[in-house]
Amino acid sequence: MAAKKVTFTMPSDLVRRVKRLPAGKRSAFVARAIERELDRLETVARLRKLRGTAGWGKKRFLGWGNLYGLGRGLWEGEDAQAYVKRLRKDRPCPIR
Repeated sequence: MAAKKVTFTMPSDLVRRVKRLPAGKRSAFVARAIERELDRLETVARLRKLRGTAGWGKKRFLGWGNLYGLGRGLWEGEDAQAYVKRLRKDRPCPIR
């Protein structure tokens, strides 16, 4: 495995934690911290990529006009108000 030399700045709280460790455990601790940061950056990059897709992009206007004719088959041959009353018959009234 080839080693790649990188330069970075460690946060001050991480520097304090490294100083408290014995000399033999510092490099492994820093390596784990770097791996966690790289994983975090990769996750952030994936979320940014997903942000443009999956409905997160443009806001869509969801109006009542888009629902026109949606429940037509539910109350075919029945008055809409009678259908609603039948649905509400078993529910308790929240306002008394």
